[in-house]
Amino acid sequence: MRKEEQLLAYLKGACPGRQHAAPGRRLRDILGVSESRLHEMVNHLRQEGYPIGSGRDGYFYIRTFGEVKLPFLQAVA
Repeated sequence: MRKEEQLLAYLKGACPGRQHAAPGRRLRDILGVSESRLHEMVNHLRQEGYPIGSGRDGYFYIRTFGEVKLPFLQAVA
């Protein structure tokens, strides 16, 4: 499984919604990637239309419209 697929699967399963956000450091450790690579993967998934949110607490899989913020909307526009 590619790293991007692993990231998506982890966010869908372990981080459903803002309240379950995973810090970037945890995701980098799990995936074995750098901070810049994690950002690249998140941006690519967003461009592909996956609802990946982010905030002060980390990254999460968007479950409700209320969790949608500007970075996701910009990526899919």
